[in-house]
Amino acid sequence: KEEDYIERVAAADSHSYLMLFTNSGRVHQLKAYRIPEAGRAAKGSNLINLIEITPEEKITAMLSVPDLEGEVAEDNYLVMVTRMGVIKRTRLEEFRMQRKGGKIALNLDEGDELIFVALTHGKSDVMIATRGGLAARFDEERVSVMGRTARGVRGISLREGDMVAGACIVERTEGWAQENSLIVI
Repeated sequence: KEEDYIERVAAADSHSYLMLFTNSGRVHQLKAYRIPEAGRAAKGSNLINLIEITPEEKITAMLSVPDLEGEVAEDNYLVMVTRMGVIKRTRLEEFRMQRKGGKIALNLDEGDELIFVALTHGKSDVMIATRGGLAARFDEERVSVMGRTARGVRGISLREGDMVAGACIVERTEGWAQENSLIVI
């Protein structure tokens, strides 16, 4: 449709898993080859035809994961951030088995929603920014690894009426120091 726009593009081979996270904290998995092929000028398929989501749910994050069985699942983590500043880190291997209707990725407080999910290797920094102009950057290892249905911990303290605008993963490079003020995103 004319009002549709592309927000993210993920590269995946046909046997990769696409992990689709909803604002209600659920995750759906889909093998990439299950997405129907279409021509260059085609409008595509509606996502509701591929996974079971309610009309109130929106997809807020999409990840392409090559394998949920081997070393990739054992050595990587999912970092999730909510609108109210809650952060959670879970091992990727906790998402191996999938139900048709999706799985709970994290439990949310009333009025909160999942806005950011990233796949990390465990040695990155997380940066969370709010609409009010505040930001926090910290080592992801400071967030303890939690089970799939855990709520998470406070990632950033919010002022009255403020909320998280976005988050990102910052990779450290050779020679990185804690005092370094240069951030590359």
